Amino acid sequence: PPSPPLCNAPRADGVTINLGCRFVRHWLPIATNHQGDNAVATSSSRASASLKQKARRALNRAKPLIGRKPTKPSWVPPEVIDISVARLHDLPLFDPDAYLELNPTLKGKVTKPYNHAIARASKGPFTMFEPQAVARVLAKEAFEPDLVTAETTPISGTEASSLPPIGIYASSYGNVFMREIAEDLAHDFRLLGADVEVLDETADIEARRPVTIVVAPHEFFFFHEGRNWTTPEFVQSTFIYNTEQLQTKWFERPLPWILASRGLMDICLQAATALGESGLPAMHLEPSLRLNNDWLLPGDWEKQVVQDLPLETAAPGTIVSWNDRPLDLSFFGTTSERRDVLMAQYLPRFEGYRDFINYVARIGASTNEMDTRVAGYVATQSKISLNIHRDDFPYFEWHRIVKQGMGSGALVVTDECLPHPLYKPGVHFFSAPSSDLPDLIDWLLRDPAGQQAAEEVLANVELLASSGVGLQRTKAAVEFITANS
Repeated sequence: PPSPPLCNAPRADGVTINLGCRFVRHWLPIATNHQGDNAVATSSSRASASLKQKARRALNRAKPLIGRKPTKPSWVPPEVIDISVARLHDLPLFDPDAYLELNPTLKGKVTKPYNHAIARASKGPFTMFEPQAVARVLAKEAFEPDLVTAETTPISGTEASSLPPIGIYASSYGNVFMREIAEDLAHDFRLLGADVEVLDETADIEARRPVTIVVAPHEFFFFHEGRNWTTPEFVQSTFIYNTEQLQTKWFERPLPWILASRGLMDICLQAATALGESGLPAMHLEPSLRLNNDWLLPGDWEKQVVQDLPLETAAPGTIVSWNDRPLDLSFFGTTSERRDVLMAQYLPRFEGYRDFINYVARIGASTNEMDTRVAGYVATQSKISLNIHRDDFPYFEWHRIVKQGMGSGALVVTDECLPHPLYKPGVHFFSAPSSDLPDLIDWLLRDPAGQQAAEEVLANVELLASSGVGLQRTKAAVEFITANS
């Protein structure tokens, strides 16, 4: 496959930037010593291997997922279709006329677009929602009490003790981030006294717990044994936790099971508000903020990918003060057209900084837990954790912004996001239009006033993490489950 536009781009300070090749995944650490000697990019053994070797390794990693059937539901049960179609009629996001316009091959053939959209959602290749409709829905004011200023009752730790045992399910073949979210949700429920177990599709469906929550339905119901869980009986009795953005195919594919479920919990406030208009019980829920200075496991320190990191590593678990962090900024993300354009603009502006850019294309989901542990560790060594939206929809990407960035004590800098009821720009993170991000980073790192503002925001994040205010949403989730069980 062709390399991206910036592959092996030279920089004025002598550093060779290897932004990787599309569809081939490898680490891309960039370390500049800026001490006058010949600074070079440090790369791991995987990064220095030939493209053919890298492609072969990528294929070997993908082999366990090749040829396994079933990989997706082949049909939607009639009982699920009936419930989903009824709710789709009330979903402002869906326009039957726009559906036929988006899929011209259906014109003159489909007389019931609502039924067709639901019945074919899991298979594609039809597009369900026009981007303009998604933008209008996200632009609507979504109300949720501001958790920072609202009056809240103290958390006693027994709010969920009356709930039946909870099973939180995430696909064992899915993105490792989804498993982390499932574990984080379980952690918060346990703090409120709930009996929670995190499970996957290999569990015994007949012995499932009384309360079930499926995290990332676009993975759970589509990968391997997950198909066995798409029965109307299970779907109508379970709660869905959606992590996907409304404009993506990953949201469209499991929509029949989302709409037919007992209730929806969504990581995005605006998406939860929109889907609730269909008559589906819906709420916004995300894990609480937890500070983590010890991302790597003891055995990770001996692995080559960690030893190749261009950092003056401290002892495991050591808290590195913000001013003493060896990296000025870091970014972890996969390629997209929007990011390609912005990276081309940003990298020349980052000259003079010590940065770590891991920008690659990926084959399928990231199933390697080492990926996220290294990303979190790098964030603990970075002054700034950079977030760049993959497309024009400015979602608040909780995992990168909160868990990986704020949770690692890094200062989060992002292009503008949808409003959030808890995390506020200028208070808990910094945001700006994408064209202004390099100027914002310069101000935060080089200007005394910017450095003072950064310290204030970092103090606010630490205070928020210790306050436990994020558990108020978990408390609301307990009430939501009780009301809809």
